[in-house]
Amino acid sequence: MTYGFDDCTFTSIGTSTTETRLNSDSPLRVPSSAKSILEIIPYQMQTGAFTVDQSLMTAFRVQSDDASVEPKRFVLYGVGTGDASFASVQCPVLKAYPMNIPLSGFERINYRAQALVANTVAGGVGASIVYSDSGSNGIEQFYQRPDDESASGTTINTRQGGNTITVTGGGTISSLYALVTGGVATASEHDVGFMEFESSDFQTSMPYRVAVQPTATGLGANAGANTGGAGIMEYSMPAGQGIPLNDNVTINTFYTNRDGRTGASNFIGCVRYQR
Repeated sequence: MTYGFDDCTFTSIGTSTTETRLNSDSPLRVPSSAKSILEIIPYQMQTGAFTVDQSLMTAFRVQSDDASVEPKRFVLYGVGTGDASFASVQCPVLKAYPMNIPLSGFERINYRAQALVANTVAGGVGASIVYSDSGSNGIEQFYQRPDDESASGTTINTRQGGNTITVTGGGTISSLYALVTGGVATASEHDVGFMEFESSDFQTSMPYRVAVQPTATGLGANAGANTGGAGIMEYSMPAGQGIPLNDNVTINTFYTNRDGRTGASNFIGCVRYQR
């Protein structure tokens, strides 16, 4: 087995919430010898100055007219900014998203990104693509998310309903992803709490309440809002221990914040599954 790596060119996704094709608006051609895409490692950054109270919350999608890859709709790590003239921004650790997409070689793959919250200055997104010349490491992975993020509410210990996730033809959910990014950054007010994934279509009665990655906001007028870890929480389940699904599943998402907030944050969930 030989691995290869290619770069999907970092591309501005603009200031609105319109989806943009990356790689300078071109598909990325698979090498002739590649037999699978094992992983995708996206990266993002602001293309200029960060703006007060405007955090990065971005969705990613993989699509192709040459290969059956969809749905692969997931969310990237969050990047917090801060209040007033904040002095620093923390960029979380990059995260690999398993794929195991079977290939023949030479396929054209489109990588697309979309800001879920509009920004004054455009963000940009790229990705490292991991290939193998001897097939995949296992079963192909699929991803699904709501079409948009939800506002979290401001009252402490209050459960806020989010948008739904629809999975069609799924078999088993193997990972849950939870993401919260700040709206208005206020000194000493933090993002901390848990998300819930609920569905009457789950073939189990187990609960799925998972902590989000906390974001801590500093003290005073120059408070920065820094998100730790990978900027997004992933809860993976071993093979045979995931969430069994009906053929058509609607998943309700909720967020409960554990710190009172002057301004609402934004939250979104995502699932990874196998057919």
